[in-house]
Formats: sequence, C-alpha cells, structure tokens
Amino acid sequence: MMRTFVTGGTGFIGGAVVRRLLEAGHEVKALVRPGADTQQLDGLPVEQVRGDLRDPESVRRGMAGCGWVFHVAALYSYWGYRWKDFYQTNVEGTRQALEAARDQGAERVVYTSSIAALGIHKDGSPGYVDTGLNIVDVEDVAVGHLLAAERGQIGRHYILGGENLTLKQVLNLLAEASGRPQVRLHIPHWVAQGWSYVDVTVAKLSRRTPAATPEKVRLSRRYEFFDPARAVRELGLPQTPARVALRKAVEWYRAHGYAP
Repeated sequence: MMRTFVTGGTGFIGGAVVRRLLEAGHEVKALVRPGADTQQLDGLPVEQVRGDLRDPESVRRGMAGCGWVFHVAALYSYWGYRWKDFYQTNVEGTRQALEAARDQGAERVVYTSSIAALGIHKDGSPGYVDTGLNIVDVEDVAVGHLLAAERGQIGRHYILGGENLTLKQVLNLLAEASGRPQVRLHIPHWVAQGWSYVDVTVAKLSRRTPAATPEKVRLSRRYEFFDPARAVRELGLPQTPARVALRKAVEWYRAHGYAP
C-alpha cells in the first residue's frame, strides 16, 4: 500500500483517480480548495487537505509522507477568467507542485496535462459542426494513472485515450444509448462562428455563461484525434468501447437528475 497525494481530487478525472487508488488499497490525501464542491470525495476515506496550488506551503503540507503524487488539478474554462488566472494555476501551480514533490522526496509523480500540450494536426471542413474527438471512459483514464505510476518510464508521455470518432458518430451513439432521436441538423461552421459572437454578447449583458465562445467554435474546425497505442502497449491501458462509455454517461446523468 502506498500513501498518495492527489491534486484536483474534487474534479471529474481527479475524483476517478482517487476512487481507483482507494480500490487498489492505497491511502489517499487530496488537496481541496476552500469552498470547492467535494461531492467527488464525500463519504470516501480520504484525508482532505485544505489549500490551493497557489499556496506552496499547503501543497508541501499535503505531500508530506506521500510516496506517489498525482497532479491532476488545473484551471480549465473558456469564460470568466483572466490569462493571469490560468498562468498562476496551470503554470506556476504546476511548477510549485513539482518542486514540492521533489523537496518532500516523492518516489513518483504522475502529471496530468491537456491535449492542448500535444497539438492538433488535421483540419476539419464545415461542419453539426464537422469535427472529431477522442472518446475515453473516465475509469480507464483513472486506471491509466495508476498504471503510469506502477509501470511508466520516467519522463515518458502517455496518451490516455480511447476511440477517435466524428461528432456525428458520437451523437449517433448518444441517441442509441438514450433512446432519443438522432440529431440530423448539420450546422455550417460559419453559422456556428457567427452565432458564438452573438451568444457571447448576450451573455455579457445578462451575466451568464455563453453556450459557445468563438474560441470553442474555432477549435471545432480541427479533428482532435489521438493515438493511445503507447499507453496500451507499455502500460496495459484498458480500452472500454466508446458505446459503453457513453451509455454509462447517459445513465449517470439521468441518475443524478441532469438529463431526462
């Protein structure tokens, strides 16, 4: 059994990592920001360490005595934050977390980044909009974190991915899983782009979060397809079919009252 420290444990991926660590018999400490929604951790035998990535002392305190560190926390949003907020959390916060792990003598650090660090190479055409993405079960991602700690090579990058699907394929699978009609309206990219500017303007006036920002629509021009072969080959990353992962998502949303 290993004593572990997790940043971002209150989040979607971090919460799954915490649960997987507990299932494997590890002792878990999690960094929790003041005021954070802790439903991912509630009821679990997890030591919650109050602190923030921007507070190096709280991070060091949380890591004390831990052999493994999983740095999963990040600020991810297209709305409502300044560039400075992203830099302080995602850049400086990561640097301070890694320095703390070094100073505390951690044996292993698994750092979770975003696909933004990989780059995107293939342009899409006008598109529900036409685009594509990689669909992976969050439980497979959590397993991948533990496998990286156990088997991963130091300094090695692993893509914890699943199936590459077009957005239309994803929507068809969701329709199948939910019993809802298939989405058939194909929206040209220029229409979506124009609407995003209108939506952002209305959102500013009404002080709400826009459904789509121009940045998000611009990203939809590109196919976010990635190859997890190295993680499958070297770590043994499981590959739950996208159809199964999406069905589980539909069931979870319905069970928690987020979808009819």
